[in-house]
Amino acid sequence: MGVRLLSSVHGRLPHREAGAPPLGLALVAWIALTIMGLIGATDVWAEDLAVIVNANGPLIALTPHDVRALYLGERQFVGMDRVDVLHLPEGGAKGAFLSSVVGMTLKEYKLHWVQRVFQEGTSLPRVVAGPSAMAAEVSTRPNSLGYLPARVAKNVPGLKVLFVLPVP
Repeated sequence: MGVRLLSSVHGRLPHREAGAPPLGLALVAWIALTIMGLIGATDVWAEDLAVIVNANGPLIALTPHDVRALYLGERQFVGMDRVDVLHLPEGGAKGAFLSSVVGMTLKEYKLHWVQRVFQEGTSLPRVVAGPSAMAAEVSTRPNSLGYLPARVAKNVPGLKVLFVLPVP
């Protein structure tokens, strides 16, 4: 009989059966798979996303190509201004954004950043707590770049919508 640990964590933590590797190795493997995106959020996104910047900041003329380069870490500055790239937590919105703008799955994006961090020592883009935190960060920080459900972005003062990603 296996013992299920931390069953509240999405119900996906591995069981330890007789003859299985030590629990520490199973836990480390589960954490690594979760981080790499092989286990994770699978919700479907069915809502348009708006790519947003601060309405009074220097980033108001970014193109989709510029946004892609910033999210891939290929660019970190626009002019003399360092851009603070923000992500929503893992889920359908982030997956839809990455697929539409960056052209990668969540797993591919994570692998891309693991490689950049280890080879170049760069920092990962920040993840905010959710849409409210994203709206607050971008509307108050002139050099920030993010994305939100389009219906939410319309109602936030201080935000400029660069473009909207329609749901296919």
